[in-house]
Amino acid sequence: MLVKNWMVTPVITVHVGATVNQAINLMTEHDISVLPVLEDGKLVGIVTDADIKSVSPSTAVPQGSGQIKYRLSRLTVGDFMTRDVFAVPLHFTVEETAQVLLENRFTGAPVVDDQERVQGIITKTDLFKVLIAVSGIAKKGAQFALLLEENMGKLREIADLLLARGIRIVSLMNSYEKAPEGHFYVYIRIYHPERETMLQAIDEIRKKNQMIYLVDHDEDIREIFE
Repeated sequence: MLVKNWMVTPVITVHVGATVNQAINLMTEHDISVLPVLEDGKLVGIVTDADIKSVSPSTAVPQGSGQIKYRLSRLTVGDFMTRDVFAVPLHFTVEETAQVLLENRFTGAPVVDDQERVQGIITKTDLFKVLIAVSGIAKKGAQFALLLEENMGKLREIADLLLARGIRIVSLMNSYEKAPEGHFYVYIRIYHPERETMLQAIDEIRKKNQMIYLVDHDEDIREIFE
């Protein structure tokens, strides 16, 4: 999955010479938390809601303070923006992007093309949307997790068992993260199966494999087997 397919477009930007209030109005109007800053069409920085808060007057300061109003009226985006900005290339995957945002504690980043022109923006919220989409949870169904030995034949056997019973596999993800050596975790989501058929299949799978949990979103039932 490439970031260009999940980024937000068109991207809302702000000029380096814009005032704090102009930046605030843009972020409020478009309900966004990240603003790429441009000068002569080029990306020169980024402003986040955290940056805005850092220069906004404290609630302890009287709102009618003329000195505060004067200072804010003269403060431009270029005065407090983050200049060392990281931009995500269009060809980055969403996984690479998520890793960068997490490691650097970014709330979002501009997405640029080969000429460094801003084409969109990607935020943590957009990455949550990717997770929801690829997991299939928006349409509910059921999900169960297994801890399997490092043997893809076992996974194929489980998939064949489900398909033989007419149970539709919507998503299948696996991870070695935090799994014991020689094992991996598998997360399988199935859509709207007939419950009795599903339970029979689950029982058969559990006889040969270590099941971690079963969450039936349609019936709002969850079972933890660990």
